[in-house]
Amino acid sequence: MEIPDDYLNKEVKCVGCGSPFEAIEKIEMSLPKEDEPVEYEEDQVVITDIKMPFWSMVTFMVKASIAFIPASIILSIIGAIIFGILSVMLASFSAY
Repeated sequence: MEIPDDYLNKEVKCVGCGSPFEAIEKIEMSLPKEDEPVEYEEDQVVITDIKMPFWSMVTFMVKASIAFIPASIILSIIGAIIFGILSVMLASFSAY
């Protein structure tokens, strides 16, 4: 990644108060090398509020409840197949 030289020589200021930073390393130093793995810190996020209009929320809930019907049918079929396989396996063990 190439960074123009004039960009590195600009004075960097704090966004909040506008005072210049005293010690700034070059941006190139902080960029990871191409062969270095990038490490990310794990942050936890807590959602406290969702601002959504009432009728949009109602529409979402109706769509979710309609989508639940085929999903429950598919999961019931999968569960019945697994239950059938397990019951045949266990019945074959009890025959001995």
